[in-house]
Amino acid sequence: MKERVIPGHTQGLRQQVQVSITGGSPPMAYQFNSGYDLTQIADSGRILDIKDVWQEMRGDEIFPEGLRRIITFDGVRAAIPISLSIVNDVFYNKEVFDRLGLVPPTRWEEWNQVCEKLEANNVACLGNSSGWPWSFYNFYAPLLSVVGEEGYWQFARGELSFTGPEMRKAFEIFRENYAERYAPNWDCGGLGGCD
Repeated sequence: MKERVIPGHTQGLRQQVQVSITGGSPPMAYQFNSGYDLTQIADSGRILDIKDVWQEMRGDEIFPEGLRRIITFDGVRAAIPISLSIVNDVFYNKEVFDRLGLVPPTRWEEWNQVCEKLEANNVACLGNSSGWPWSFYNFYAPLLSVVGEEGYWQFARGELSFTGPEMRKAFEIFRENYAERYAPNWDCGGLGGCD
């Protein structure tokens, strides 16, 4: 087996994997995202059933049903989950916080007070140098604040309705505290960061 290193960023990796699949020479294994990205690969008809590896690692015992469902297509397990994020980080500019006398927030009320002070001083509250899909990773904090850790796992197992009142409240928190706080040019043109 020969290891092939694909340099570059995530989008470049996705493009190269898709080209190699279309060209008939896909890699034997690679790290990829579940959800839409994995669905595209499964829709190509070029995934292999990994049931022998899945059984050996006792996948049905160690992964929640909701997670098993998003990596299974027509009864075929298409991936082995190697990481599962619950919370995403938000970084802050210490120099700006020090200049404006701000303290990193720990509650939603404090978060909004910090954002209001930043915006009043012509500083955007949020930016993202990786583009809009990554911004939704910030949804986990609102989700956890509504349903707690056990509720998160209920959601991951498919036991918590995506259209239920808990999710609606979590989406409202996300909209009010994140989506409405992004700078107008929030992806910074992909040039490596915003103040």
